[in-house]
Amino acid sequence: MSRHFLIDGYNVIRQISSLDDKSLEGGRAWLVRFIQDNGPQGSLRNPVTVVFDGQEGISFSDFPSGVKVVFSRGESADDVIKRLIEESSTPRDIVLVTDDRDLLYFCRTLGAEIWSVDRFLTQGKKTGQRLRSGVARSRSPKVEGKAIPRVFEDRVNRELKALWLKKK
Repeated sequence: MSRHFLIDGYNVIRQISSLDDKSLEGGRAWLVRFIQDNGPQGSLRNPVTVVFDGQEGISFSDFPSGVKVVFSRGESADDVIKRLIEESSTPRDIVLVTDDRDLLYFCRTLGAEIWSVDRFLTQGKKTGQRLRSGVARSRSPKVEGKAIPRVFEDRVNRELKALWLKKK
């Protein structure tokens, strides 16, 4: 049984601190190469589709890796991912890679399996060495072994800053 991996592209890229100084195009290329070189999806029979938010004029050169890259046009990448899972005849064979909580909850109700970005990044053959050397390090802090999504991290930081820095 093969599983189809759907990757929330920018959600993954934004959590890798070593990509902060790269352009969006550089981050996209890194992610596709990472999948090609490390095989975090397991078997080569498991297809991988990476979905990015996009607009007209954005394109991506194909790699001979079998990684399909999709750009949303006129809708969000989240909407494309939701539609792909809804339209699937076997949503239970889909593995969604994201830390986006809204997308995660929606897709879980359809029966798709959910992998965190951290799990996906640590699945590959060579990944463990790369993560330890800092090439791909998740920047989400851990609380009792669970990652805090970047959106919530930013919200908590703003709220604490407002409380701590109140003018008296």
